[in-house]
Amino acid sequence: MITRRRVQLPAPYPPVNIAETANPATGEIRYRFKGPRAAGTILINPELRGAEPIPTAVHLTFGEYATRDHERPHRPVINGVTLVGGVILDPAEYLASANHTLWLHRATGPYTSIRVPDATNRYGSAVIHALVRLWHTRPDRDELILTAARRTARHRLHELHRSAIAPIKTRIEELEHELLDHLRHATALYELARQHDALNHDTPETTP
Repeated sequence: MITRRRVQLPAPYPPVNIAETANPATGEIRYRFKGPRAAGTILINPELRGAEPIPTAVHLTFGEYATRDHERPHRPVINGVTLVGGVILDPAEYLASANHTLWLHRATGPYTSIRVPDATNRYGSAVIHALVRLWHTRPDRDELILTAARRTARHRLHELHRSAIAPIKTRIEELEHELLDHLRHATALYELARQHDALNHDTPETTP
């Protein structure tokens, strides 16, 4: 289901028209926007690459899905400049901040980019701020986050074991072996010290 609305941007920017589509199976929201010198698609998903089982951050992707990032169709075009990449942020912190300006980039090649001009950066940030505010005020926001968390839980659990738990367990085993070696050395040193004390105790003292 597509929800269409006209959204006000922070002054001095004009309002934009939004077509909003939710995917209840994945928790993703697609925002297509169009306004004066501004048009494109931004996808908002819960950021699932962190350590939190239930994420608080979101990942904004510029453009529709493609095999390679630089091939994404419908990337946002602001003031004639095409944005690349995306943004990861905590919506609550971002919306509460007095500064909503982000660090947006344009491509210089398939895998390289530079910052966009300041005017484009401010306008693009204003559009993103409006979309994040829309996402954050959705009545089903928590349900979408939970859906995404559940859907990816098994994969994230496997990745957590592979990238964090298993290496730490291996390191613990290595440290336990190292500790046993040190304890054996300590036992031998203690015995040598005991023997030394016993020999010195039994040796009569001599007077110069």
